[in-house]
Amino acid sequence: MKKLLPAGLSIFITVFFLASCVSTNIFDDTLPLEGSVKLFIWNAFTVKSYNGIPVQLKKPFGIVGFASFTIPAGETTLVMDMAIRYGDFIFTGKDLILTHHFEAGKEYSINFGMSDADGNYLPNASVYGNYPSIIIDEGIKLMGSARSEGTIAYHLSLE
Repeated sequence: MKKLLPAGLSIFITVFFLASCVSTNIFDDTLPLEGSVKLFIWNAFTVKSYNGIPVQLKKPFGIVGFASFTIPAGETTLVMDMAIRYGDFIFTGKDLILTHHFEAGKEYSINFGMSDADGNYLPNASVYGNYPSIIIDEGIKLMGSARSEGTIAYHLSLE
């Protein structure tokens, strides 16, 4: 059993890094890379539209992991559905609207997490007393991992 863990971990890491090199969803392939951003949208979210345009993003390995999405930089509005199990809780949402200004030449992760009342991301935080949030961070980040100083948390209004 102990020998299976390192083998499984190395396979996961290899698949993860190979998948991060795959960009299956490019909104405008005529746009130079300097003027675009790459979003990694983790499997808690399904993007339905980008700036009012309906989209269907492909995930490199089916339902596992994330969808990568290359778009022009600037003010962007995404409409997404959400479904995620977080501890003993299941969070769902339909037609969640995320508007954010993405800077050219950068990569961003969009994920689910908890934040405090001031919008500070709390890695691996309890649901109790905290706010379910859409987390945006520069670079590829897994849920619960340390974030950069530029991490932004948008509180979700879930009924």
